[in-house]
Order: sequence, then structure tokens, then C-alpha cells
Amino acid sequence: GAASATLLLSLLAGLESSVQARLKSFGSDTVLFTLQDPTGSGVAMTRNHLRLATALQPGLIATGYRSHLLKDPIRGISIQVLSANASLPRILERPLQDGRWLDAQDIEQAQPHALVSAILADAWSLHVGDPLTHPALTVQVVGISDSTLMNPSSPAGTQSSGAWIWIPDTLPTAWMTSPDDPHRFDGLLARISDPDDVRALVRQLQQATGGPAIWTATTADVLVRGERAMMKTVRIAYGSVVLLCLLLGGVALSSLLLVSTRQRRQEIGFRRAIGATQWDIFSLFLAEGIVLTGLGGLIGSGIGALLILFAPPAPALLPLILNAKILLMPITVCLLIGLLFTWQPARTAATLSPADALRVDG
Repeated sequence: GAASATLLLSLLAGLESSVQARLKSFGSDTVLFTLQDPTGSGVAMTRNHLRLATALQPGLIATGYRSHLLKDPIRGISIQVLSANASLPRILERPLQDGRWLDAQDIEQAQPHALVSAILADAWSLHVGDPLTHPALTVQVVGISDSTLMNPSSPAGTQSSGAWIWIPDTLPTAWMTSPDDPHRFDGLLARISDPDDVRALVRQLQQATGGPAIWTATTADVLVRGERAMMKTVRIAYGSVVLLCLLLGGVALSSLLLVSTRQRRQEIGFRRAIGATQWDIFSLFLAEGIVLTGLGGLIGSGIGALLILFAPPAPALLPLILNAKILLMPITVCLLIGLLFTWQPARTAATLSPADALRVDG
């Protein structure tokens, strides 16, 4: 039971950490707008849609984006290339480690400049002012940010990237095959704190564009909805199994101590005869039960920790975290169960009179 509880707490802590990391990568007030065409008629999001969104909601901080994955031919890592305008830092609120952000001049003049992640800068030994050369992209590094970046093009934007490059959305790239590609976007990223404003903007965009295409908005809460549901399922299903194991262990302990009480009646009678009080007998049996459950909890937590540390790596959807709190909590629960299920056997032993105890065994 303690081993199962350790695994359960480790999994729940890992899922919660994953949720917080995704929220941080995406931004609590960031909204992703996409245009879906169920008819397959080729309706695409363009700069006109970005202008429409900013016109419908004055003061809106928004950018169109395009996301593309590059492969590092030497290291084999995937690099996310995000094309966006100068509003991106105000939307995502990323910390700047060195250099500067891309600005309006970079965007307007389609400068071959880029902001890169610290992970990519370390992997490629890049510094501000260095050229970044890839078979599909050559730019100059003007800034470095030390954060991860959510990949908006993944399902519901759920995958975060540590190695990423941000370039102007006006900069032509080798993977663009059509003259219209620089004006097309995968979606819009905007900073909106009020959910009512998000719903209102979706309705306004749908009414203004018409046609079969459907506007959708993805918020931070939507991103982690699946993980929240998984956490709830794990708590109910796996938690019930863990609780049952602990309760069965408590019942077994109680039965064992009741048998021990009958077998040790002579000892109890002798202790009472030489001056032991009811409290002495009660505390003796209570301490024995608590020590047994404490040792069981310690061994179980140790087994759970070994499974977490030395088992094959868990899938990305099942992250595991191990810390002192996770190790101590099952032990504490076992001690409480020991206290609960030892109470009655200890009380039974304490209420035996010396004469009755010695007469039964004498």
C-alpha cells in the first residue's frame, strides 16, 4: 500500500508540474485563434484576418504566427521556428537573457534577424551578433531568451519546445513554396484576460468572415483540460486501490494484534501483577502497532522510490516526480492507520485484569 501510494503521489506531482509548465509556456492570458475549414476548400488565415481582429477589438495585442520544425542535422534535435510580429513578447511575456527583442523595424524591413532560446544558444554555442546557419535558414542572432516556448501548431498547443527560433513573419524562408505564403498564418496569438472578450471576438470574427470556415479559440485552461481530467481519473481509480490496500493492511494488523493479545495474556497479567498500569499496557501495544506500520510504510516508500528511480523512463504523458514530501506522506498515513487499527486491540489488552490473565494461562 505504501509503495502504491508513493507511485500515486509521484504521478500526481508529475502531472501537476507538467500542467504548470504548459501554462507557463503558453501564458495565462494568451489565446490561440485558429480558422478551421471543414469543407476542405482551402480557406487560409491571412494578414487580413489579423487586421480584422485588431479592428474588431481596439487595443488588442495580437500577432499572426507560422510554425515550422527544422532538424539539426548534426545533433538530431528538433528546432521550432516561429514567425511572428513584434507583439509576440508582450503576448507571451518571456524573459530576455541577452540582446534585444525583434522590433517593428525588423518586421517592416524583413530583416534576417532572430531571437533564439538559451537551450539552442548553448547547443550551438551562439551569442548575440553571431550568425545562425542552417541549410534551410540563415539569420543573425539579436537576442536570447531563457524560456521554453509552446508550439501552437501541436494538438491544442500542448507540446513545448526548448530549442526555438523567432524570426520576423515577413521574412521569406526556404520552406515557403508559394508567393502567398508570407501572408498566410497558421493562427493568431493574442493577449486577452477576460473570457467574455474571447467569446465575443470569436463571434465577431465568425460573423465578419462568414463562409464555411469556423473560428476557434484555445485558452490556457483548454490546454491543460486533458491533463486535469487524467489527474482526476488517477485520483479516483488508482487512489481507490491504494486506499483499499492500506485499509486491508490496517485490518490485518488489527487481527494480528488481537491474536497477539490472546497469546500474551500471561505476559499482560505478569506486567499488571508487578505494577504496570492499564496505560502502560495500552501504550505498549499501541507503540508496537505504530512501529510495525511505520516500518511497513518506510519499506513501502523505499520500494516505490526504487521503482521510480530505476524503472524504465515513463512516457511523456506520465511524468514522475520524487521528493521528500512524496516519500514522507505514505509513511505518515501508515502511522495514522497504525494508530487507528491498533487502538482497539491495545485497549482490549489494557482492560485485562491480572487475575483473569494469569488464571487463563495458569
